[in-house]
Amino acid sequence: MHWDLAHRSRDASESTPATVEAPDSWAAVEQLRAVIPADHLVLYVRRHISR
Repeated sequence: MHWDLAHRSRDASESTPATVEAPDSWAAVEQLRAVIPADHLVLYVRRHISR
C-alpha cells in the first residue's frame, strides 16, 4: 500500500511531500522518520489513491 506524507522543520512555512510503500500508516511514518532530519515534523499521512 502506498501512503502520502508531508514533513517540515518547526520553523519552515512550506512542507515537503513524500510517498512511501508500507503495510500500514504507522509503518509509513516510521519509514519517513528514518530518512528525514531529526528536527522535522510529520504533518500528515493518508493512503495514496491511484487514479
